[in-house]
Amino acid sequence: MGLASGGTGSGQDGKGRSRRARQGVDLGSAKGSRVPAEMGRLSLKNRRANLLRCSSCGKRRKQMKHFGADPGIHLCDRCIERLDAMLRKVADQTDTDRGRRRSMTDSTGLRESLSSFTDEEGRDSGIRFHHGADEVELPTPMALLMFHIAREGVMNAIKHAEPTDIWIDIAEDLSGDVVLRVRDNGTGFDVNAPVRDGYGIRMMHERANVGGGTFSITSSRGEGTMITVRFPSPRR
Repeated sequence: MGLASGGTGSGQDGKGRSRRARQGVDLGSAKGSRVPAEMGRLSLKNRRANLLRCSSCGKRRKQMKHFGADPGIHLCDRCIERLDAMLRKVADQTDTDRGRRRSMTDSTGLRESLSSFTDEEGRDSGIRFHHGADEVELPTPMALLMFHIAREGVMNAIKHAEPTDIWIDIAEDLSGDVVLRVRDNGTGFDVNAPVRDGYGIRMMHERANVGGGTFSITSSRGEGTMITVRFPSPRR
């Protein structure tokens, strides 16, 4: 009797353990299915955090080229190709005297591209444009930024300042930094007063920041305006 009673208890305990084991396996399976999913999401998040964001398209890429001093700008290969295509369309021009093409890979090419722009935009304005440039090699992204900043500065002067002359100069200072200056002899304005239409100034400032440069503007009523943009040396 004692043996039979003991055997029955053992059987019940065995069944209980078996049920708990099965439940444990089921719970483990359920937890196991969630854990890899959570780990996968964390891993993806970490991988994204380690990718750099392109300064042009805003997308994160594994491969990125860095231009300018820190923080500078980071451009993916796709955007560099687009910028090159844009430069060929907008900034390349034919040098009729030598029968060849010059692109904005140096300050002379940038000056000629800006000269073509002012010839077209200022044709009916009666404004005299003066261009000057030191011989400086420029990375394509920096040349593009300088072109658009100078363009915006000229358009602002034509639209608001009523100048008779506008000067656009590109120079390399003693430290090797590249300096762009756009100056006019127009009406000028109070730089401390609120500006109703400040979109153009904001865009120039943002483009200078993108290239790791600085932007400043000096002006006073009746004394004209000068925009100065300074980019770090491309050789650093």
